[in-house]
Amino acid sequence: MLSLVPLSRSEPGNVQYDISQAIDDPDTWLVFEQWRSRGDFDFHMTTPYVAQFLAAVPDLCDGDPDLRGYTLRSRDTGEQSRPI
Repeated sequence: MLSLVPLSRSEPGNVQYDISQAIDDPDTWLVFEQWRSRGDFDFHMTTPYVAQFLAAVPDLCDGDPDLRGYTLRSRDTGEQSRPI
């Protein structure tokens, strides 16, 4: 999963791509992605390395992954939120 980081960060439209591991449960991982637009995210999801990772998910996960999309509602600078 960590091999996705440099590839994803180099994509046009990537704002942030980080992977975290839970301190109290090393089997729990969080991928936090922020993209400039929904189109940039949709393109990311079609890349060969993401497709390869998604094909491996059933063997890597105990259950179904919990995938969620969010809209940023706050910024330190007071900018308006942009949907992802």
